[in-house]
Amino acid sequence: MDTLHAATLRNPDGLAVDWVARNLYWCDKGLNTIEVSKLDGRFRKVLINEGLQEPRAIALDPRYGYVDIFSFCDFRAAPTNAGFQNR
Repeated sequence: MDTLHAATLRNPDGLAVDWVARNLYWCDKGLNTIEVSKLDGRFRKVLINEGLQEPRAIALDPRYGYVDIFSFCDFRAAPTNAGFQNR
């Protein structure tokens, strides 16, 4: 097992693996970002860094190329979906 991106993460939370495209997605609720890299850590990229408050979960459906991102600002409220198609 390798450790990836440890030096630049603040408070990672949600984690998802796209086994088709071999991508790793994660939320960092300390930085309020959604990021992606290849499974080996290459090609890291910030996907979303505006309009998020404590992003917490990511749901993938790699068969169709969809990623849904949920940000929980108020745990009593419904999650907000910032979904996008990743093709």
